[in-house]
Amino acid sequence: MVPSPSSLRDIVVHVDDDTLSSQALTFAARIAHDTGARVRALLALPRPTGLGPLGAESAALAAHASRELLVARRAIAEDLVARVNAAFAVTITLESRAGHPTTELQLAARCADLLVVSQSRSRQSGGLDPTEITRLVMGAGCPVVVVPHIGWQGDATFPVSTFAPATGPAIRRVLGAWSGTRESSRALRDALPLLSCVDVVELVSAPPAGAGPGAETSLQSAVTWLRHHGLACEGRTLSLGDRGSGQSAGSGWIPDVSVGEALLSHAADIQADLLVMGAYGHARLWEFVLGGVTRTILGSMTVPVLLSH
Repeated sequence: MVPSPSSLRDIVVHVDDDTLSSQALTFAARIAHDTGARVRALLALPRPTGLGPLGAESAALAAHASRELLVARRAIAEDLVARVNAAFAVTITLESRAGHPTTELQLAARCADLLVVSQSRSRQSGGLDPTEITRLVMGAGCPVVVVPHIGWQGDATFPVSTFAPATGPAIRRVLGAWSGTRESSRALRDALPLLSCVDVVELVSAPPAGAGPGAETSLQSAVTWLRHHGLACEGRTLSLGDRGSGQSAGSGWIPDVSVGEALLSHAADIQADLLVMGAYGHARLWEFVLGGVTRTILGSMTVPVLLSH
């Protein structure tokens, strides 16, 4: 059967260290197993900079050290790709480039359906920091999934020596952040190829106080739209004072909790496998469509997040 133009066929994954890369690559492999997509693992290392004027011999030594690092990192990536390939029976190829990761990932993502990267860990190598991720979201041209550093499997020390074979769809329950804007609509539309195997999609909105009935109407329109795509979808208005299903009145819930914290809390309450949200660019500041939640989501995320611009 010829795949439809909207189906997920090509996934690019950033690989740059053992542990975090194994989480991102495993996530991508599970998605590829579910959708029939191919996976391209991309290893990118910046060229040496800031060395000042160098003589011919020093320049040659610096270039040699850079090549040696690329070779060593590629050997680690090749081993990782081979083991994930064997575990999930999907097609994964490895490409290495000399250049800044965000630049090379943007270029690779221009001809891809999905880009998967890892959240960085404080004071440790590997993954991408919030600024790098935001640059990718704004320039990749395709949706970006960020896998939390604690591990898609919920374990910060997810083993790279063994991989469990796929036992079911990678994504069963999705939480979508809806604000009625072009960006949130685009994010859901970009996520549609990932949603074909999910059990349920829950859309939540967090309108400001006194927003009026228009916000609820917008949310229900989005729910109806997703249902027309054959998805089991539910809608919910998430108040910043809403304790959620897992909170009691005396549990210390802060009424003025930020939208980002409310989203992450609700994602945990419903055991979401993926959070979908839009992003937009500002002349002086990059923010997500639900307000200034960039640092909250990317700093405290415990579930993969799909971002789209």
